[in-house]
Parts: sequence; structure tokens; C-alpha cells
Amino acid sequence: MDRVILWTDTAKTSFDDNIAYLLEDWTDKEIATFIDKTDTAIDNLRFHPYIGKPLNGHSEYRSLLVVPQISLVYRIVNSHEILLITFFNNYQNPYKLEVLLS
Repeated sequence: MDRVILWTDTAKTSFDDNIAYLLEDWTDKEIATFIDKTDTAIDNLRFHPYIGKPLNGHSEYRSLLVVPQISLVYRIVNSHEILLITFFNNYQNPYKLEVLLS
């Protein structure tokens, strides 16, 4: 079943922040790769919403690795909608994600 993907403001901001970082320090190739892998991850979620692993202590949230540095955190709202929560940098303190989800 094809599901609707909804973006929170935090998801939009964190995605844009990752692009801004890549624009400063990386090449156009890396930017294109990140965007392509993000698109692929979102397309996979449309048809396989349980592909991400459940987050410890937050069973309503799931995490899907986009690139080694970034995970997409999302929530399955219902059988028709998936809500993107944030693009989390895996090198950050996990407590930041804990605070965001609380």
C-alpha cells in the first residue's frame, strides 16, 4: 500500500541543516548522494513502513539509516500515513534525540 509521507517542521529543518553542512564541506556528488538516499529511504517507507528498527524506550518511533552518519526517525501514524520526525546525526549525543522525542 502506498502511504502518505508527512514532514514535521523538525524533519524539514534537520534535512535542510544536513544539506547546508554538505554545501559547506563536501562536493556536489556527496550532496546528490544524500538526497538520492533520502528519496530512496522515503520511497521504501511508503511500501514497507516497518523497515526501520524500533527505538529503545520509544516503541512508537522507528529509525532508518539513510547514510552511515544520518538516521531518519519516523512514526507510523496509521495504515495510510507516516510522519517524518527528524534526520538525526548518528555522531550526536543520543540524549539529544531522547529530549526531542520526549
